[in-house]
Amino acid sequence: MAVDSSNLEAFANGHRTVSHNGPERERFSDPEASWGHRSAVGTRGAGSFYGYKLHLAACARTGLPLAWRVETARRNDSLYIAPLLDALHARGYRPETCAADKGYDVSRVYAECEERGCEPVIPLRGAKANQRALPLALGGRLFPRVPRHTQRWRDLYRGRAAVERAFGDLKLHYGLSPLRVRGLAKVALHADLVMLGRLGQALSRARETVPLAA
Repeated sequence: MAVDSSNLEAFANGHRTVSHNGPERERFSDPEASWGHRSAVGTRGAGSFYGYKLHLAACARTGLPLAWRVETARRNDSLYIAPLLDALHARGYRPETCAADKGYDVSRVYAECEERGCEPVIPLRGAKANQRALPLALGGRLFPRVPRHTQRWRDLYRGRAAVERAFGDLKLHYGLSPLRVRGLAKVALHADLVMLGRLGQALSRARETVPLAA
């Protein structure tokens, strides 16, 4: 599987002041949203945003969403690997590997993956270009069982692009954004309906390719 998060900008203004150098805002139309940081994508630069984050586990082969949850933007991405894996296990999925970017390079994440029978495929923070393959493969952050800088690791990490494509598809074609609801519960429900629509379409297409019994 491939895991990442994507920003969902709130249907609200989160600035502290009403206007530039103006009075402080006394109430917010979506007080459950919070400020967070988004990464650069394509021609869009990195920066802060006010809203929520969608944490998504997608199939690295098909790009279909497998498990997801919505949290406020300030929550750290690395906190949701374990909940997503637990949700997958509850649905009968047992992913063998989990590809994620450097934002998930935390010792706790490696331990949570390995405890659930899933090998993490995560690059080290601060390391650029080729990452040295260490001779031992014992598990954990520095000695992953899938050694870095091997062809298998590169092939598995290449599958992380599936979750990026899933975000783009969900936002562009299935109405995931822009948001037109406020509050964590309503935003989460909106995400659930979008995912169900996407999965329902995939199921319908799969049935069309299977010949019906006479």
